[in-house]
Amino acid sequence: DMSCAYRSIESNNQEEVAKARGYQMITVNSEGDPEKQIFDIKSLISKGCNVIIVVPIDANAILPALALCRERKIPVIIKNRGCNGIPGVDYSTYIASNFWAQGNLCAEWVHKKCVEKGIETIKIAEIQGIAGGTDVRDRSGGFHEVADKYGNFEFVAQKSANWSRSEAKEIASDILRNSKEQINVFYCHNDEMALGVQTAIEAAGLKINEDIYLIGIDGMAEALDASEGRMSCTVTNSPNTADLNFDIMEAAINGETPATYIPVEDVLIDSDNYVEEKTRLASFCTNFITEGSSICLDTGTTAYAIAEQLKEH
Repeated sequence: DMSCAYRSIESNNQEEVAKARGYQMITVNSEGDPEKQIFDIKSLISKGCNVIIVVPIDANAILPALALCRERKIPVIIKNRGCNGIPGVDYSTYIASNFWAQGNLCAEWVHKKCVEKGIETIKIAEIQGIAGGTDVRDRSGGFHEVADKYGNFEFVAQKSANWSRSEAKEIASDILRNSKEQINVFYCHNDEMALGVQTAIEAAGLKINEDIYLIGIDGMAEALDASEGRMSCTVTNSPNTADLNFDIMEAAINGETPATYIPVEDVLIDSDNYVEEKTRLASFCTNFITEGSSICLDTGTTAYAIAEQLKEH
């Protein structure tokens, strides 16, 4: 949903770069609905779009739309969330963070901190995004891979809050109120949900980093402000990749064959490296690490960035 800060900033970044490079941009909000996403792509194809940049809501549901683009010889760039299509056939390239590695980073941090605190069995509550996305699948899978490696993680709860702060707050409140186990860690698939969990933790009279650890992913401003104790750590997941998107798009238009996967570099941020990383990230991710990234109003996140070529080549 475009009301979500992450998608709003992502879309603004796309539109700014499109304008600077001389392209007309059409952005469509599919509102977290896979069927609407297919309808939107068909509609945009009928309008004569030359290239489609899409964030798939569901890894399988998007495939018929990709097949239609392939038939029309329209290059497709998959951005920020993967699909189960064939690389180089169903789409030109996939530009995104390594969600599995993000899960790995979070779990390794959890293990290190809990061992240092003398916690033998680590009790985890995992707050997930919308099922069907590769980000949900891999952020969970990467975390569980590390948990299996160490063997001392116990998952007390695994619930979906649909990327929503308000839903995450309700779910966390319920877990804290009803769980017979003492929760050591809340692992949230994005910062928006983690900030909802933060409110629930505080309402329960618990202190983050003292009584419980709170983990998120995205690198939002509120989450990055570790000095205020809002979060234990977050992993960056920058929405500002438009320049890279358009570099690849222009290569595809010119008949070049880009790499089928282009990873976006991520880093884990906690109180140890907060100042250093916030300064570094500001050089290329200004919008997302400032106050403009602090509010999400709805559930589900997806958008298309559709570019129609206006330049002469």
